[in-house]
Amino acid sequence: MSSSVPTHFSLDLAGIPSNFHVSVDHLPTVTLDIRPLTLELKPVEISVRLKEFPSIRAHVPADFNLAFCILGRELASISLCGEAQVITEPYRPNPCEECGEEKPVQVPGKGLG
Repeated sequence: MSSSVPTHFSLDLAGIPSNFHVSVDHLPTVTLDIRPLTLELKPVEISVRLKEFPSIRAHVPADFNLAFCILGRELASISLCGEAQVITEPYRPNPCEECGEEKPVQVPGKGLG
């Protein structure tokens, strides 16, 4: 069984009309029953209170440059860098920060000072 692809096709466009006319003779009646929509917005009271700040210790790096330049060339500058802290936790002194009763310190060769 063998098949072959035809190499010649015939196409006849004689029966297709070239002018088309669209006309609507009758449209159905459409009835919409729309009820009035009433939208009422009442005021809403929102209250947010912060009872206590959360205990945090945040470190904020700081790097500042103040420069005097002419024609893109730096003539003088001052640079400040460091770190700031935001602390909202309760203060608990380190052992070296405790104040109060003075403790005697022994100085070598001199005794208690």
